[in-house]
Amino acid sequence: MITFLAKHFIRNYQDTGNPKVREQYGQLSGIVGIVLNLCLFAGKLTAGLLSGAISILADASACPARSRTRSTRSATAASNTSQASSCLC
Repeated sequence: MITFLAKHFIRNYQDTGNPKVREQYGQLSGIVGIVLNLCLFAGKLTAGLLSGAISILADASACPARSRTRSTRSATAASNTSQASSCLC
């Protein structure tokens, strides 16, 4: 897939020794990542709204960094720790 996108959006896509081409690859990868995350959000939001499941809606709007932090702590440590920090996703 990246080859297809590179052929269409990066001029001289085969010249990977060129710093400008490498920068364009990085920008393309970032844009593709953002678009795919927006599609994932839209799919989860749609599934949550159609099914009426609050858990799916919460998953659609969850901040990935916060969910990773929660999963690494134990349940007692999580209950003793204040959740004052806000997610700016």
